[in-house]
Amino acid sequence: MSSSTFRFSAVALAIAATVAVASTAQAGGYAGNGCVGKKQSALGKYTKAVTTAWDKNGVDVAGRNDDIATAKGKLDTAWGKEEAKAAKKGASCNESTSTSTEAADAANASATTVSGDTALGGYIGAALKAWGKYIKDPLKDPDKVTLAAGIDAAATDFLVGAAPATIAEAGPLLADLVAKTTTAPNYPDTFQTIQPSVCAAGLCGGTATACTADADCATMKYGKQQLTPSCVDGDPYMYFAKKGTSNNVLMYYQGGGACWDAVSCFTVPGGTCSRTADASDSPALTATGYANYANPANPFHDWNVVFVSYCTCDVHWGEADHQYPLAGTALHRGRVNAAVAEKWAREHFVDPERVFVTGSSAGSYGAIMNAYFLMKNVWPNADFSVLGDAGVGVITKQWLDGYIQNWGVEENFPAEDLNLDADVTNLSLVDLIDGLTIKFPNARFANYDSSFDGGSGSQTNFFQVMRHPQPPGNFLLDWGSYWEAACDWNSCMREFKDENAVRSSNYHYFTGAGSRHTIFGSDKIYQEVKSTEADGTPRTFNSWVQAMIDDTADWVDVDCNNLGGDCNLTNSCQGGGNAGLLCSPHCVGGLNDGTDCANNGQCDSTVCSNASNPDCPGGSCQLDPDTTNAPYNNDDTVTCPGDPCPCGLAAAECFGGLNDGLACASNGDCTGPPNGTCSFVNCPTFTP
Repeated sequence: MSSSTFRFSAVALAIAATVAVASTAQAGGYAGNGCVGKKQSALGKYTKAVTTAWDKNGVDVAGRNDDIATAKGKLDTAWGKEEAKAAKKGASCNESTSTSTEAADAANASATTVSGDTALGGYIGAALKAWGKYIKDPLKDPDKVTLAAGIDAAATDFLVGAAPATIAEAGPLLADLVAKTTTAPNYPDTFQTIQPSVCAAGLCGGTATACTADADCATMKYGKQQLTPSCVDGDPYMYFAKKGTSNNVLMYYQGGGACWDAVSCFTVPGGTCSRTADASDSPALTATGYANYANPANPFHDWNVVFVSYCTCDVHWGEADHQYPLAGTALHRGRVNAAVAEKWAREHFVDPERVFVTGSSAGSYGAIMNAYFLMKNVWPNADFSVLGDAGVGVITKQWLDGYIQNWGVEENFPAEDLNLDADVTNLSLVDLIDGLTIKFPNARFANYDSSFDGGSGSQTNFFQVMRHPQPPGNFLLDWGSYWEAACDWNSCMREFKDENAVRSSNYHYFTGAGSRHTIFGSDKIYQEVKSTEADGTPRTFNSWVQAMIDDTADWVDVDCNNLGGDCNLTNSCQGGGNAGLLCSPHCVGGLNDGTDCANNGQCDSTVCSNASNPDCPGGSCQLDPDTTNAPYNNDDTVTCPGDPCPCGLAAAECFGGLNDGLACASNGDCTGPPNGTCSFVNCPTFTP
């Protein structure tokens, strides 16, 4: 939804166009917000004192300067006092704002422009007092109604009848001072590494907490919580952030798999999830798709960005240190780490107009769950969009019954507030998204998935493993056979998204072609048009995301299965002059050197490769995950049977063993020998 529209007096309307009365948020009097609010009030008093000094002293320049210096000393003292008070409560506001000198200089310049007209000081003083009251606890002022009334009253009291030059100066000055106190104006515009457990220059990373050694930074206070961030094996956590030029925030949750038992967490060669967060995770190292912030076509190119790294193997949801017998202890602290980054975000970008919450793969689940806390507690009046990239929630009930509690999800799961089953083993992502769309009707929610989502670490990869849980089954053998689950996963994925679209008017989906896992970092977002609207109108993913941000009529369900679409595999150039355009692998060497190919068999016993591809000068050809195993074909297509396994208990079947493929109600129906596993997807009840 767009920002709220306010009713102002005639004078207030004259300046409203230059004052960014945008969305904001903060939960229940958070100490960092209280600090910023007090700073704003003190800055308003300072501005009033400056214009009074001009009026009082007339041509006495020395006297005027003395009075202004005295007022500046009071401003410095007030700002320092509030920063110290916030730090004692575990909060920070020193980087939320400019320095007091920078703010004072802006006020001084405007006062000079209008020769110290006290109407200007009176207006700024009253308006910033209203802002300070609002920023202290935005939850008390939904849609900024009281704030708008305060600014309106300030304009009526001080600007009616004021000189035209003063009226002209008032709006821009208020906008500038609000920006200087709410947008972290001095934070770097390149990605910074934030290490909360490292003591540097006397402060714990990303905080105003004093320290003398790293041990002082092990635990962080956040409101009433004590947070101890960590990666799954105990390695230090880090995340990244940068300043943009707009008053919008992109919260991105990194992907990286998951683990849930002794085998997946400690045995699988190469691991099933990211276990560390380090410099190699920096988003500055990626320059394609939405990670290319230099591309003006990227709707996030000028946004503030907080990149929530992932190293806890629990889809950013966990809060449990779980002992896996005979294997080791995994520190599943995904929600803890997300809360650390959340704390930093609210203490820097205090009053964002728009917030886009997204993440890829495991980060898709992290975005959907953590968006709840951001919308409810952090920025409750901001304009929100929430997009899950490649994490639609097609998982088996057996997996939920056996493993999800290992992550400690129930510690933070908002079941009661979203009218969900408190038992997380009954979790369905459809129900979770439905609960969010009802709780936050002005926000917009969406899923993106490719049609088959295959390859290592893909959704079909994890679904295949979940259909063969331990015990019984053979995790190590099933781990690589993602193609076996492709058609069943595709059917359930579509059923999930169709159901959410039926339930909620503020939910839409985009289903793309091929099997590439995630889209956020791919240049195909700008060019590929294999997906269409229901009437056959081709759409790029980027145009769809922009429509979601703007909440326009163009934000509709888009699917490669629609009229004119094509769900089969597609390769695309990443970077270079043909970024986002289709490309093909080619034979390297042999009689067919340089010709297009789909696999090595088409290359006269040489290699079919995407390296140094002539289709992508200056870039590379990114191949869709492909295989020669059914349902994948040798011609870059996928052919599913006409009756893939639909969702639900009625569709349960044996996977593996003598009764493979037969209907079942329990594992007992799948005994052999050899034994198989009865599995079905945890679909919702499908009743609105």
